[in-house]
This record gives sequence, structure tokens and C-alpha cells, in this order.
Amino acid sequence: MHFRYLDSLRGIAILGVMILHASELSHQPSNVIELTLSGQRGVQLFYVLSAFTLFLSTDNRKNKEKNPTYNFFIRRFFRIAPLYYLAIVGNIIITKLTHLRLTEDKLTTYDIISGFLFVNGFNPHSINSVAKGGWSIAVESSFYILFPLLYSNFNSLKKSILLLILSIFVCIPISWKLADFYPAFTEYFTVRYFPIELPIFCMGIFTYQLWKERENIINYSKVNIKNRQIISIILILYSSAIFIFSFPYDNGTLMLSSSAFIFLILGLAIHNWYFLVNPFTQFLGKISYSLYLIHFFIFKFTQILLLKIDKNAMGNISGLALFMVISYVQDKN
Repeated sequence: MHFRYLDSLRGIAILGVMILHASELSHQPSNVIELTLSGQRGVQLFYVLSAFTLFLSTDNRKNKEKNPTYNFFIRRFFRIAPLYYLAIVGNIIITKLTHLRLTEDKLTTYDIISGFLFVNGFNPHSINSVAKGGWSIAVESSFYILFPLLYSNFNSLKKSILLLILSIFVCIPISWKLADFYPAFTEYFTVRYFPIELPIFCMGIFTYQLWKERENIINYSKVNIKNRQIISIILILYSSAIFIFSFPYDNGTLMLSSSAFIFLILGLAIHNWYFLVNPFTQFLGKISYSLYLIHFFIFKFTQILLLKIDKNAMGNISGLALFMVISYVQDKN
């Protein structure tokens, strides 16, 4: 099963992430960067969508495969590993041959090995040093490990509610307590640590179960198109209100802002509004994983290029637009 709105939501997610990184690298004023910080929640939107689509696809395959768990891990590995490994190699080459540092921490042999084994997420120093943006791949990989267990034990609406509540009341306090104990790693424990992100994956599972039970909840098949559109727009407006209310988008509002995606997904599942679900967002969604890992390299090259051509182009909105245009041209080529 393939849904256009899921592709479009991935496209919206990657667009938000790219705009944030472009604003930072093009030296935008602090007030502009503060506004574009909402784009960082694109990662959490990916997580909610990941859980949603994995439950959907596993439900569709469960009676068609002899070894579903084995097949699941094979599919996931070949979905994420090839390009991720390429990003790691690219980061190593650039680090060794130039003075540029794409990642935050110094790259070590241990980091490289742990990155290739997908265990870099368990070390604050390694989680984002093997490849720019690698921290989110590490978190996603940790979810994959748990997925068969979660699917087997929480594949109903009631159980998904229980899972979501447990994850919120167990994982969040532990993560923030660890951040208090290790203040040097606050960023790690409050946003990059798998347990702090687990409730967001659970939101995706809960969203899928709501979508799956839509017939029992609102007798969906008997609701006419006009009423569906009304329900859809209410859900999307409610999602927008939650997201706006979450400003500023710091780690303290991680759960609140991410919960907005539950209503956004359900709203678009009911009706595919063109201003969100269109060929452009669908296209971005289909290449979103590639864009996520590659855009860091393209953006860094664009930054160097603009600084050499015209330093005055940096630090203003027109510079941000120019930055995105040049990056887009490079990406197409």
C-alpha cells in the first residue's frame, strides 16, 4: 500500500530540516534561525512516520512471509546502510584531505567502527561524529531492533495507548535525570538519546492504530466527502495550534511539538489537501533519505562558494534564498 500523503509528509520533514541548516550555514540573524528551528522537528516527523509505515507494511506482509522478522531486518539494512556507509566514507575523506570538519566531534577509529555497526548511538562522543546527521540514523536503527517486539505485543489501539503512556512516564524522566547528572551531555540525553525519542516512535504506533480503527471510531465509510473534509481541516488546524504553541522549539518542548504530527497525519489521511500533498512535496519525500544525508555535503560546499563569490550575500534573507537555489542546482547535477 502506498499513500501520497505519507510521501508528502516526508517531503515536508526534509524541507524543514534543510531550511534550518541553510539558515545556520548562511549566517542568518538569530531571530531568523529561531524561526527556522521549527525545521528541526522534521526529524521527529520522520520518526512518527517511520513507526506508522512500519506497522502498516508489516500488517500487510504478515500472512505472506515465512520469515517476517529476518526479512524485516534485511529490508531495513539495505534501505539505510548503503547511503549511510557512503556518507561515513565521504566524511572520512573530507576530514583527512581538507581542514573542513562536517561533524561536531573529532572523528576517531572507534567512531568509524561503531558507525558501520550502527552502535554509535550509545556513545555521546560517537553519535554524531561518523556522519553529519548520523545521530538520527543511530536512533532509527535502535528502533528497528525493538520493532519486532513492539509489533508483536502492542498491535492494537488499547495496547498502543498503554505503550505511549509507559514510554512517556518512564523514558522522559530517566533521560532528563541523566542530563542532570551529566550536564556536558545535555544535548545527547534530551534529544539524541534513543529513550528520549522512543515516545515519539510510540506516537507513530498510536497514530497507526487510530488510523486502522477509524471505521470503528467514526463509522468512516459512511461519512460523506464534505464532512470528511471538515474533520480533516479541524485536525490539521489543531495540529498547527499545538505546533505554534510549542514555540520556542527547544528540547523542553520536544514531546509537545512532536505530538502535533499525530493530528497532521490523521488529517491528511482523511483528505489530501493540495497545499500539503502535491507533486513537489511527494518528490521530496521519495528522495528524503538521500537528501538528508547528502545535503550536508552540498550545503557546506555552497557555503564555501558563497563566501568566495560574495560575502555580502550571507547573513540576510536574500542570501538564504540564494543559498537554497545554489544547493538545489548542485543537487540536481
